[in-house]
Amino acid sequence: MNGPPKWDTSQAGNQVSAAFLYNYMHHQENRVCPKGSLATPYLDYLIAHGSPSALDIQYKPDCKYLSGLPLDPSYPGMTRFRLGSFAALNISKDPATALLLIKQLLSNGLAVAFSGPVLTGYGHPTFTNGVICGTDTIPKSGHGQVVVGYDDNIGPPDSPGALLAQNSFGTEWPGANSGSIAPPGKAYWSYATSTGTQSLAATAYPLNTGPLAGTMLSTTSKIAGCVNTAFQWAPAGGDVWIIVMLQLSAPIRLQQVTLTEPGTGTTISGQYGANIANGYLYFQRSDGNQFIPGDYGLRLLGTDGTGAPVAYSGSIAIGAAQPDSPPAQKVTPGTGIADQTNAPAAIVIGSGS
Repeated sequence: MNGPPKWDTSQAGNQVSAAFLYNYMHHQENRVCPKGSLATPYLDYLIAHGSPSALDIQYKPDCKYLSGLPLDPSYPGMTRFRLGSFAALNISKDPATALLLIKQLLSNGLAVAFSGPVLTGYGHPTFTNGVICGTDTIPKSGHGQVVVGYDDNIGPPDSPGALLAQNSFGTEWPGANSGSIAPPGKAYWSYATSTGTQSLAATAYPLNTGPLAGTMLSTTSKIAGCVNTAFQWAPAGGDVWIIVMLQLSAPIRLQQVTLTEPGTGTTISGQYGANIANGYLYFQRSDGNQFIPGDYGLRLLGTDGTGAPVAYSGSIAIGAAQPDSPPAQKVTPGTGIADQTNAPAAIVIGSGS
């Protein structure tokens, strides 16, 4: 994310093949062109396999052409389009936290894809003080876009702040006299419009091809793994997260993540259910307390690219929560903890509790 661009992304040879990915996902989801498809499976496939380039498999707006494309291509250089991992945010579950995370991701140079119902009149949207402020949507509709920036100071004076959305309608949208203050092909959405209408956001992390760095994990697999860092994150007045930054020498499909609390032996287990080569794992605690600082046991279960089971284990040091510091409390059966799929984590109380 730092330094000069690695490739000229205006060239078809440096773009993933949208045509191939669209057709592949349709076959996986039993859908028929011209219907849309789900969002995150695209990212999951790119982590494990990469993609042909748009030069290898060109896009044509023709369903017969798209449906006839190969499902298992083998082109040189496909792996250079691999990703490290992806993370999804449930906007509708906790809009305030989702907005905070989206802004932090953008500040760190990452684009954020989002999807949800289509705004009413989106072909020719109405702007207030240069931004979209409406929250009416078309029933049973859906559309994906990308957030590429934000500004806390634009929009109506009584409710400032907007995300910059990049659309796929072309640079003639939303029109020269629309009232938009964004560049052509983009539009600012007020924070209220963004969080009040959309369902899902996701971001992809670049593949880390450097040497493994950090605490090495024990494994019998040929795919080595390590933890780059682990910490607690506690934004003021909100939930507390344990975040573990993982790096592997090749992608695996990670199924289960288990932490063992220091001093008590209590285990916290959650699901992951996606491919990962490098990126973060987390547990989200919502009872107003932070986790006990100390040395946690970590165990990961999954499968490699051939479907063979893999397991990793080790001990990782996790310090006190920052920047806020709520009281530290042991995990109990009633502690509200969610895993990375937003499902309740499984808690097994240890003998030392």
